[in-house]
Amino acid sequence: MSSFLLTLVRHGTPDAKRRIPKAIGNKDNSLSRKGYCQADLLGQKLKCEKFTHIYCSDITKAKETAVVIANHNRSCSSLPIHEDPRLEELRLLDEKEGVENINNSLLNKLETLEDIRHRAEDFFLEICDVMLHRTEQAQSYDAEDDHCESSSRNSCDVDVIDSASSKDPANVLVVSHKGLIREMLRYFCSELGCQLPRRSGRRVNWDSSYTGMSVFRITVERTDDLLNNIHVESLLLNDNSHLSKRSNDSGKLGESPLATP
Repeated sequence: MSSFLLTLVRHGTPDAKRRIPKAIGNKDNSLSRKGYCQADLLGQKLKCEKFTHIYCSDITKAKETAVVIANHNRSCSSLPIHEDPRLEELRLLDEKEGVENINNSLLNKLETLEDIRHRAEDFFLEICDVMLHRTEQAQSYDAEDDHCESSSRNSCDVDVIDSASSKDPANVLVVSHKGLIREMLRYFCSELGCQLPRRSGRRVNWDSSYTGMSVFRITVERTDDLLNNIHVESLLLNDNSHLSKRSNDSGKLGESPLATP
């Protein structure tokens, strides 16, 4: 069995001045100054979290948000940020652009809610598989260590001896978009029985604000090479308390962390 923490974060406010005639989710604009400020505040809040894996959408505003968060965190200094197109926003037509500017190849890429739900589910199940493999590998290392102690330490593989990092509790950070996160939450509830807190005792707040954060504890098992007994526990839902410190555009912000020198 594997247990890990999953933190879902929506990207910061994008730069609305840069409008590209694409589907809404694929509008590849950078963060605005406000967006950098939001990501910076969240990064400060998460600076002590010991993340073991970082994933983000391949859209610039999501990548920039992930980098800002990682730059605040010592545990992330050597972690790669994995870009995954499955984490993109729902590909819908932007009505403000008009269909006359949209070519046929783009129209063929537009999606339904079922499509984005499938992307969210596929990504999540792959993460579960990766975390299970990590746990199994750590258990294998433990067995090797026991063998080393009972024989000669010098005869053991260096990678086995220096595998302590794989024993750290798995903690996954995912930076994505409102629609993708919403459909992943719906998948957690409808398919995996997760109970989400209801806002004001009435309804679930499905939509995350910019840099809103949701945290879950996931447990999963494997039987005959198949994932089963997946349990999702909600620890925090669409929290944006970090924005209460400073949410205006006047903060002194640096250039994009993704910019090339």
